[in-house]
Amino acid sequence: GGKKPHTLILGTLPSVNSFDRVEYYATPSNAFWWLVGDALGHRRSPPQGGWTDSRGHTTAIPKFIIGNVLHAGPELRYAEASAALLAAGYALWDVLAEAEREGSTDPKISKKSEKNNDIQTFCALYPTVRRICFSSGQGTAARFAKANRTWLATAGAFSLADSDATRTVFAKHVPPIPVATVRGNSAARHVEGPIELCVMLSVSAAFAAPWKGAGERMYIDKRADWFRLCFRLPPPEFSNAAAVSNAAALLNAALPEGGGDYAAAG
Repeated sequence: GGKKPHTLILGTLPSVNSFDRVEYYATPSNAFWWLVGDALGHRRSPPQGGWTDSRGHTTAIPKFIIGNVLHAGPELRYAEASAALLAAGYALWDVLAEAEREGSTDPKISKKSEKNNDIQTFCALYPTVRRICFSSGQGTAARFAKANRTWLATAGAFSLADSDATRTVFAKHVPPIPVATVRGNSAARHVEGPIELCVMLSVSAAFAAPWKGAGERMYIDKRADWFRLCFRLPPPEFSNAAAVSNAAALLNAALPEGGGDYAAAG
């Protein structure tokens, strides 16, 4: 059960930590589940056994994250948090189905080994998807663009989010939206709008260069970007956390009912 997906969130390939735990975005310092909690009104809970890194060593949540999350509770573990995200209409998957990689970072992926997931077929199966958000930034989006050039070139199929990162990757691949010409009773026909492409600030803690010397702003800035482009919420401050919670509740209540299971395991 659940609501039909309106947004597909794509990473590149799960990290070593994620593969070990069989959980998306499992690394404690990865911002993703903290951002989801801030948007949907809960807080990420430590997994069984506590926070550990990819080598199994005990670790702590960075202060720039834990000092800026919006909600003290309820605390949700992975299964509950992922269910809440799916129920809100967000599907999770990856651009790559498989690849050879040393470690967990995208630059270590062997390009010759890459095999792509069929995102176009997914969107055909779930035509309610009207937005694709790339969670790991421009590198993930560029892989998607390379694998889907023909689809991207389809007139009227895609639009671009209002962000420099999105335009940098996709402006050369996506033609402008054509002006519709309405004749006779053609206006009565239902035509799906374009899928909006959104290149997000990467949730990976490794994406830190823009905040050199100002690391305390990193999570706050990433949250503002995700709230604006993915969750369609106003960028929060601590003074209006209650307002953000209310907006999140309204967001969930307004989403369409129906649908089924649509998240890939990973």
